[in-house]
Amino acid sequence: MKTMKKVLIIIIFFAISGSLLSDVSSNFWFPKIGKFSGQTEASLGFHFWSDHLYIRNLQIRTYSYIYPGIRINSVIRSNKEVNLIEMYRDSETIYEKIEPNFDELYLELFGFHYSRYGKISGSLRIGKIRYLRFPYYDNIAKFDQVAGLTDIRSGEMSGYYGEILCLDYFSEFGFGCHYSLIHWDLYERTGFDFIESYLFFKKEFGIMEFEARTGYLQTREEPVGKSDFGYSIYLGGLWKGYRAGIYLENISNEIFTGFSISFAPSRVTELLGKVKLDYTRADEGFSMQIPFFKKAFGGLKKDIPENSELVGTITAERVITFWRAGMMRNFYEHIISKNGDTDSNDLIVRINEKPVRLDIESIVSPYHEFKSVQDFIDWNSQGYRLGQYSQNVIYEFYKAANSN
Repeated sequence: MKTMKKVLIIIIFFAISGSLLSDVSSNFWFPKIGKFSGQTEASLGFHFWSDHLYIRNLQIRTYSYIYPGIRINSVIRSNKEVNLIEMYRDSETIYEKIEPNFDELYLELFGFHYSRYGKISGSLRIGKIRYLRFPYYDNIAKFDQVAGLTDIRSGEMSGYYGEILCLDYFSEFGFGCHYSLIHWDLYERTGFDFIESYLFFKKEFGIMEFEARTGYLQTREEPVGKSDFGYSIYLGGLWKGYRAGIYLENISNEIFTGFSISFAPSRVTELLGKVKLDYTRADEGFSMQIPFFKKAFGGLKKDIPENSELVGTITAERVITFWRAGMMRNFYEHIISKNGDTDSNDLIVRINEKPVRLDIESIVSPYHEFKSVQDFIDWNSQGYRLGQYSQNVIYEFYKAANSN
């Protein structure tokens, strides 16, 4: 009951503050995509190899923008086990109980401030969370630890439970700072913790990219949410829509190295995006997460009245990150930018969705000394494989021809 009162107070505070700030300064922006507008999608997962077929991860994903700068995100999963149905070549089929639960369920309050000194991004999420990145991810974030599967394998905690405050400042010179603070709402884990608190630098130099962080960074321990002092460095290049780079991380004298590639959109990446195909090593096989239902609701339209005038756009990117067993259990929609008028009350909003595509494949490994071919083999075999599927979305804002 106390948590519910706290949520209501925060919503009222943000609603009033957002209205006042929008009148005071155009430098404050709280994204507005219609009241109670969003989308629901249902999908079903599979894992298969020569000796088995698993049906799993039946999920319903819903997000909704309920007020400028306020949205709700939820991912409902079919059961509390890894698989729902397990079919084997040489043994009987196993059927698990349908027992829906939330992989994610949180309220988010977020906004941005722009000035000649740079950009400040702020987000407060309240609830059950599996995706930490905010604001829009950089190259180092491609190696960030993804919440694991301990909750469905052993019943232990996985993800973040409570209230997460993310604050990020980025200047036009490439320097910035980032903070992620959590208040845990668990019996076995309570109180406040800094998940991240670091300074960073990122810059493009022609076709080359360089990024660095130093401060308190999240470790690769499970459950997630633990941090220690260290640094991380990324050096990469750009070529015809592709990004590739190498990575070095040293946190509390634990050294990891990595490699990442971001793919240019193509027919192949879009084909993989339709079924979200991934190869896994434990259990060995291929996993898929196939959508079978999708519906927009609220003020989002696919068609607009004739002679309507396009007056503004909001660019976004939806991402699903995963690693072990190809489990795709989190979802986030990054708001990247806006252009023109997106805040007037009489606008019609059309959603323009690009195909889902395979975006990023990364590997990060505890091996960092390479003196022989076997070292590279061990680096590969012991590495964590981190993946991401993405979808570009443009919210188009139109003014009807007969509007004044």
